[in-house]
Amino acid sequence: MDQQLINTGTVPNDGTGDNQLICWTKTNANFSELYPLLTGSGSVLFTGNKAYTGSGVSSAVNSWMFMSGAQLSGISANSVTSGTTSPFQLYISGDTVDTTTLGTGLLRMHAVIVGVQAGHTGVRTGVYASVQVVGTPASSAGPGKGHEGVEALCFINANLLGTAGAFANYKGGCYGGNHTARLGPNGTFVAIMNGHEFDVGIQSGGSCASKIGTSIVKEAIDTAQGVYTDVAHATFDQNGYSLNNIPAANILAGKSYTISTVGTTDFTLIGSPNNTIGTFFNATGAGVGTGVVQGELPPWNYVYAVGGYASQWPCDGTSTLVYAFPRTLGTPANMVATAMQANGGYKIATVGSTDYTLVGSPNNTVGTVFIATGPATGTGTVTRGQSVANIGVDYTQVLFKTNAIQTPGFSVNPAGKVLAASTTAIPAAGNLAVGVTLTSTANFGVFAGSGAPTLVAAKGSLYLRSDGTTNVTRMYVATDGAGTWTAVNTVA
Repeated sequence: MDQQLINTGTVPNDGTGDNQLICWTKTNANFSELYPLLTGSGSVLFTGNKAYTGSGVSSAVNSWMFMSGAQLSGISANSVTSGTTSPFQLYISGDTVDTTTLGTGLLRMHAVIVGVQAGHTGVRTGVYASVQVVGTPASSAGPGKGHEGVEALCFINANLLGTAGAFANYKGGCYGGNHTARLGPNGTFVAIMNGHEFDVGIQSGGSCASKIGTSIVKEAIDTAQGVYTDVAHATFDQNGYSLNNIPAANILAGKSYTISTVGTTDFTLIGSPNNTIGTFFNATGAGVGTGVVQGELPPWNYVYAVGGYASQWPCDGTSTLVYAFPRTLGTPANMVATAMQANGGYKIATVGSTDYTLVGSPNNTVGTVFIATGPATGTGTVTRGQSVANIGVDYTQVLFKTNAIQTPGFSVNPAGKVLAASTTAIPAAGNLAVGVTLTSTANFGVFAGSGAPTLVAAKGSLYLRSDGTTNVTRMYVATDGAGTWTAVNTVA
């Protein structure tokens, strides 16, 4: 007769509760190849190698376990013990196995390990799950309840023996799924390496209300925020630490960080105003010691300016943030009129429902430049100037209530008064850097200093002497371009 598996009966209760185990034997078999056997411990042992023969298809002959074309019907109910409905169920109600004395600390409830050898063809899948819905349901599940190719749940309801006080004191982890892709030292010429692929497609004729490649949901039952991190999505660097747990030694100059652990690090040496946990600062370089920081916020090129995020954005000692705009070349992006500040200069970009005459503008015409008395209401937008080649701002036609132009050491007030070198002391014998130059001729202008001049300026330049006391020591004129100066005789 053909090779087949025959039910030979049941195993009596051995006193352990493991009764009614079905035992199978194989008729007309090659007994050098052992099939599933019931061992003395009550477990089923699969032995013997398998080779696809004949047509090479999966069958009762070519498979250790085979069920072809089975159908499910009837009324199902969850298991009393496990609470799960499944035709194939392995329920382990208690687990006290020691996995660390002899093992690596990890006990996998189900393992499929395939050692793919040289000479194979095609690819392999460790576990394959497929749900194919081809029939119209008698009743449909509600919104949010859908068919799933793979469902994974990790539920922890026990103290993992951690303690409060520091990030490192928390123990273990809870992962709904953990997908790892890794190449060994001999794994070469792999076309793509992907930790997890999500392939979502609707074939012609199908329909759905919402198609999402990846959905990350922080559930409504999440009632307590994470002590150190509470995000919907976290990306970890390849070097092993996340953006929320960076050692002080790996801090980079020019980036912003928040102190999370002080340890032995003195953060005041690398740009922080103090060593207080939660302080946000711009780093001047790497730190020394065991301190830990959280990574910087999104990389805005500059921020505009006041509001409610002082603890997160390093504006300055008195400012906090409401809006942030990335730097752009050419005309900068519009900002909402509701973000204007009193005494600031603005140009109307769009009017919308905003009445700019209520906040200092003479009219509501696009292009009008005015001094705002405060933020506006409505949907209008404004700009603060023109970006010039990414190196500065052109405030053409912008009005000012204080200095029209002001940089360190130089300013021009609204009346046109010029103040130059305001942070520099009068130099002895003059200096080409302290003065006002005119025309395209190099070093032609008016310079100042104490004592007789020795600087080399263009012929015709003037030198004002701060300590002159006589009619021939108060002012000088350059008679050549080689450093010769002649006193100008002034009326005593």
